[in-house]
Amino acid sequence: ERIRSGSPQEISQELEMQAQEAGYQLMTNMACEALCRKHARPAVMRGDLKFTDPMNGPLEWEENGDGIVELWCSLTTMGQYSGVNGVVVGCDISTGPTAKGSNSVASLYDCVTREKIAQVTVAGMPAHKFAWYVVAMCRFFKGPNGPALLNWEVDGPGQTFQNEVINELGFRPVWMRRDVEKVEADPTDKPGWKSSPTGKKLLLQNYRTALLEDRFVNRSREAIMECAEFVMTKKNTYEHSKALSTQDRNGQGDLHGDMVIADALAYLALSDMPGDAPSAEPQIPTNSIAGRRAERTQRPQAKGSSWYKPGR
Repeated sequence: ERIRSGSPQEISQELEMQAQEAGYQLMTNMACEALCRKHARPAVMRGDLKFTDPMNGPLEWEENGDGIVELWCSLTTMGQYSGVNGVVVGCDISTGPTAKGSNSVASLYDCVTREKIAQVTVAGMPAHKFAWYVVAMCRFFKGPNGPALLNWEVDGPGQTFQNEVINELGFRPVWMRRDVEKVEADPTDKPGWKSSPTGKKLLLQNYRTALLEDRFVNRSREAIMECAEFVMTKKNTYEHSKALSTQDRNGQGDLHGDMVIADALAYLALSDMPGDAPSAEPQIPTNSIAGRRAERTQRPQAKGSSWYKPGR
């Protein structure tokens, strides 16, 4: 049967019943493994964020081996984030109101180092409750300019999430939508990312390129390997392999690409942020070679000097 098959994709589809191998993957398993060896790290700690009021109340980190938050950064001795750099957050919200539903995921990245510093992964949390948790996380990981910048997918349960974030809690800052299919398109007055076949394809391809070029560093092995589960469909867009499988009707508790979408939305928000401010002129020690050369070029030149030229 393998000899008769026309391609590796046909073997995967007709013989092995592996949907993720039957199409062209967003990233091959080999590429994902290479990225994992290069960047993936075990989480520094796991725990939960405790709060009563997500907008104004105190926030307390509680280390817990079964917590829904993984950290790849250290906290202060008081259990607080240092806040040296700004942070962006990308969210994919679950449709399932029970523990059997797919995961809701929030991915947090440092704006300067561009590496993942935290991830929230939870199943069974209603969208409005997840909105509370994410807003609290944005406050906990505030930077020099305030709370983290938040982006999310507005489709489906994202509408409930958006209503809670914008209308009920009044949280800012949030990513404002733009036409990702246009070059240098101006932001609109609509928050969050809305999916479309072309928009989703561009979103995932841009995220993949950033990963492969080390412009975006994902520390989660599970999130990186999930990229291999997205395949190109006949509609010329990427979908998760389980969503394409007619035999996967009872796999609602499994992952369905939630981490990848959250990571990609975090990258979208980060790539839209203004570039780094110009750095200050470096301070050159006066007793260094560079310092002596700089001092000599600014020194008035005497007539007897070999550097002297009339009129200078």
